[in-house]
Amino acid sequence: MKREFICFAFTMMLIGFISISVLYAEQGIQGTWVGTTMVPDMGEDELKLVIEKTDDVLTGRISDSTGILNDTELNDIVFSGNKLTFNFLFDDGYGVTVVDMVLTLEGNKLTGYWAVDSDSDSVELARKI
Repeated sequence: MKREFICFAFTMMLIGFISISVLYAEQGIQGTWVGTTMVPDMGEDELKLVIEKTDDVLTGRISDSTGILNDTELNDIVFSGNKLTFNFLFDDGYGVTVVDMVLTLEGNKLTGYWAVDSDSDSVELARKI
């Protein structure tokens, strides 16, 4: 009886794991992602990235904890294989700056970097469930 219970419990855990894996696979890159990066002269910054897909077209926006990025629209969004690339514009007080981001999807995490001219830093985001 104990062995049957252990087999049943293991089977249920396996089914749960497969179900979660299928859910993430079906979601693809779409969803809300939260995490952090470092910003020069400001320190750690919390990011919120929202990616949506309508009629096979990706759209998105990004916000941060400093308030500099407030639902800023993403441009040139490409998701191919497991790599997500895009850019966005923000006014740094001296003019409009283009920020490029390159992120790699691994399970429910996005990791990569942002780059502006000679500045860059790492980005780590997790899917918000």
